[in-house]
Amino acid sequence: MKNFTLILLTLILLPAISFAQTLQLPRLFSDHMVLQREVPTRFWGWDKAGQEINIKIEEQSASTVTSSEGKWEAYFPTQQAGGPYTITITGSEEQQLEDVYFGDVWVAGGQSNMEWKLSWIVDGWEEEVAASDDYPLIRFFDVPSETSEKPEEQLFGGEWKIANSVNSPEFSALAWYFAKLNHTEKDVPVGIIESNWGGTPAESWTPLARLTEVPGYEEIAQELLNTDWAAEYVENEARWELKNDLVADPRRGVEAGVPDPDFDDSNWQEVEVPTTDYLHGVVWMRRMFKLTEIDITEASFYTGDVFQEMDVYINGVFVGRKKWDGQPYTFEVDTEELIQGGDNTIAVRITAEWNNNIVINNVEPMQLWTDKVDVDLSGTWKYSDSVEGEFPIARRYYQEPAFLYNAMIHPI
Repeated sequence: MKNFTLILLTLILLPAISFAQTLQLPRLFSDHMVLQREVPTRFWGWDKAGQEINIKIEEQSASTVTSSEGKWEAYFPTQQAGGPYTITITGSEEQQLEDVYFGDVWVAGGQSNMEWKLSWIVDGWEEEVAASDDYPLIRFFDVPSETSEKPEEQLFGGEWKIANSVNSPEFSALAWYFAKLNHTEKDVPVGIIESNWGGTPAESWTPLARLTEVPGYEEIAQELLNTDWAAEYVENEARWELKNDLVADPRRGVEAGVPDPDFDDSNWQEVEVPTTDYLHGVVWMRRMFKLTEIDITEASFYTGDVFQEMDVYINGVFVGRKKWDGQPYTFEVDTEELIQGGDNTIAVRITAEWNNNIVINNVEPMQLWTDKVDVDLSGTWKYSDSVEGEFPIARRYYQEPAFLYNAMIHPI
């Protein structure tokens, strides 16, 4: 799913919450909500089997009876834009929804550019937030970022929030400008249902049953349908624990002596740096460099453009760690302890926690800067991806097919 989509809200048929004993409503139906104007309004929910359900808006009403599974639905006559209304739903108990309007309802779905909030340094956001008090008929419902291996009947949380200077900083910026334009041009209430998650693929938002019919996805969809998820969740948690431990702690390689100048790397592979080829796993790299100047008093190491995490050692001593934020780092080097005339050894340990695709200096090379001479560290390096064992591939469920549809679309 590149960029974003705005989709007119379509309410879909949901399975029941099995054997509900009291009246239950979807979390989407709550105070301050906006319902779509000029189409029949579908209400649904759950109650005990055979229970009569009545929905009333002013002098109009609709009735139904729950199924043997405790599920009910009813369509209310078409309404024009307007409000506020109190909606009374009566079953085994009575619930009221206050301050409800009819207007235009949209789903703001997509990745990070739809998720991006007004307060996340959008141009002019402070003025926009201050002015949002003038638009109380714009309401937002933020669907919680959750995953599920099966279609869920109920959202994990969320509530309708009225546009004002307290709530609007957390609204999707793109959806906010879209809603304001619709509201001011059409003079109708606008409801935005935010259901978005940065860095997610289209298949995560697609029903699994549909993916079994899409060329290229049939096999993975069938595999997911046949997965023992109770066992998989336990196993994946163990993979994450091992993976996080490996990323955070280089002790296995250090205890093996990899950073030491006299470590034997003669059986390691070679790689030319910079390189556009991906490396994978926990990668250790080593090389020698010579310094003819022996009176160096200042030195620093520049990591260059390396993705993602990197630990740096010079002559066996730890210099610093580059975190995964993507920016090059510069580490000061203790010249008295670490830099010597003649041969010097540099060792680096690189991991890519995000996607296990290590990119080494594809733009800028690693360098050692000193007050006498600069050392370009591009060229041939020795490397190994087996020093610390196999790097576990842990699943991110928000990138799995159907997992976001199940938790964030199906319930609405």
